[in-house]
Amino acid sequence: MPFFTVLSLSLTLLACGEKGSEATDTATEGSDSLFDNTDPSEEVDPNAPIISAADAWCFIPGESTEGEQWGFKFTFDDPQGVETVPRLQMGAIEILNSNGIATHTVDPACSWDTLECSSYPFSTQVGTGCDAANTISIKFQIVDEDGNSSNTITVEGRQGDGFEG
Repeated sequence: MPFFTVLSLSLTLLACGEKGSEATDTATEGSDSLFDNTDPSEEVDPNAPIISAADAWCFIPGESTEGEQWGFKFTFDDPQGVETVPRLQMGAIEILNSNGIATHTVDPACSWDTLECSSYPFSTQVGTGCDAANTISIKFQIVDEDGNSSNTITVEGRQGDGFEG
């Protein structure tokens, strides 16, 4: 085999090895997913926000012809002060199908006055209607402005009544 072919083949293999190595390093460094704190034994940063209660229910608004809606609501606090929690929490609610696979995310609005975050999307935005409300799970987790992720609370979907559940 000519020297140039051997050199070219060696460089190609070396370059491929580098790519594989980078991909492995990235995978082992951890994910930036909002829902990383799902292990109950995992310690959450003491400066992280805290979710203390959550609920998820499907309902048909009174005399509405617009269709079914979901209500997502949870309470929170933050040891650094609630003002460190952004009022819009992008992707803080994750919808899991009956196999535990994430299918949709929802962006709740948070109030510093009531210490509640909520969202009321139509069932088309959630991917599940009221007839199948109990077949899904919903994960809640928020992040403060410093990037501290709260604990995760997972609840089962249910059928409810109106905007208050």
